[in-house]
Amino acid sequence: MPAIPAPSPEHVRSEGEARARVREILAEAAATLLGPQPGRGGFRQTRPGRDRSSGGSWQGLRTMIHVSGLLVAELPAGRENLEQRARDLDGPLAALGFHRLPEPTASSLLQVRWRCVDGELFELLGGSRLGLRVISAEFLPTTRETLSSTSPITPPARPLR
Repeated sequence: MPAIPAPSPEHVRSEGEARARVREILAEAAATLLGPQPGRGGFRQTRPGRDRSSGGSWQGLRTMIHVSGLLVAELPAGRENLEQRARDLDGPLAALGFHRLPEPTASSLLQVRWRCVDGELFELLGGSRLGLRVISAEFLPTTRETLSSTSPITPPARPLR
């Protein structure tokens, strides 16, 4: 797993803020890649999202990161297709504060990655299917918020009454 940069000393997001941001990034990427063509299949979640220790802390409190569920679509995802899809995402991800990272040199996995100045990491994964994943910036875990899935294909949770 790639290293996540240290959070800004002024502010660390709450768990709800981190999850909402992950959902926003995935929704934008999925909409960009699927485009206005209704004949294309959509994305589905193949692995659940999970929270993990970030290995860091903020003002003495342990911080976490959220690894989104892996969203996949039955879209061509070979090397050439992946590069075209990455170019399609460059603009929308730049608008969200991301910049593309250099290709990893020692990876057999087809992937393109972007990093946001806020700390999020977006991954576009290739192979037999096209995959999307986001690793959040560090956040402070909470239990008082209504937490929902970060997948844009799952409806948001409704607060309990």
